[in-house]
Amino acid sequence: MDGEASFEAAIAAWRAGDRDRALALLDAVIARGDARVSHWSTRGLWLEQLGRHEEALEAFRASTVIEPTYADHYNAGNMLLALRRDEEALVELDASIALNDRYPECWVNRGFALRRLGRSDDARDSFDRALTIDADFVPALRCKAMLESGLGHGAQAEALYARVAQLSPDDARAAIDLARQLGQLAEGGRMELHPGGREWRAIEACKRARALAPDDPRPWGFEVAVLARLMLVHVCFRLVRPRDGGGTDFELVPGPLETGRFADELIALCEAAMARFPEDAFFPSRLAVAFAHLSRVDDALEAARRAVALDPSLEADLLEALDVEHL
Repeated sequence: MDGEASFEAAIAAWRAGDRDRALALLDAVIARGDARVSHWSTRGLWLEQLGRHEEALEAFRASTVIEPTYADHYNAGNMLLALRRDEEALVELDASIALNDRYPECWVNRGFALRRLGRSDDARDSFDRALTIDADFVPALRCKAMLESGLGHGAQAEALYARVAQLSPDDARAAIDLARQLGQLAEGGRMELHPGGREWRAIEACKRARALAPDDPRPWGFEVAVLARLMLVHVCFRLVRPRDGGGTDFELVPGPLETGRFADELIALCEAAMARFPEDAFFPSRLAVAFAHLSRVDDALEAARRAVALDPSLEADLLEALDVEHL
């Protein structure tokens, strides 16, 4: 069997699921000494799929020795990212961009490497370059959002995550990312308690994420955290209206709440989460604290005992939160 026929046989074996035979046939082709770019590139892609990143890197680099190509410098860079060798990854990704700078994927991965190296401004520039090529390129928007969030730029991160969620309305990850961002306390510790304010948007985002990922406890936890903050300051969403004779009136607006009060909403959500995620200690622990603030001592103790039974490390914090000596 000649080299080309052996290469085709290797591809057929791979497609049939016979990975070992496919690699053996391909290695035999390469061992003949007349390997082409396509041979090394294919070997790299197959090894990448098998999670053998170091060997895949060697194959992609062998391909670029024969002929530098955008694809295999890019592939080599990705293998180095997987191996967390970020400085080397930048060299390969820059070589890829030098051959073709019109693919946003490479700019995004370059930015990812720069972010991990702590070069935040350079990372942002790289993500922005990807967005000049495709303003709606979700990986660039998401990576830039992660960067801004990590730097404490909450408003910028929220806008980017919101755009990703808008572009991918059925993507649970996009909804969860937005819910996580909105669930954090705003810069300066401010709470926006008016209709459409941050906490309003946070609850809406959490409910959307829960609908898309009903078996993921994270958006439930984000919503619990938001409601707990709101309950502790004893406030409601409010709409301020000018009074005809002067002064102002405050109208309470339920907004995204299903119950009339934050405390009721928090308790109902914790109980629903406990039914859905019975092995998760977070929800009974938050329920215990909520009951304690409402002076429902027996209920608080019962919830705290359930939390500690699931995670004994919570006992000290719950004893302090409930201001008791033992559960």
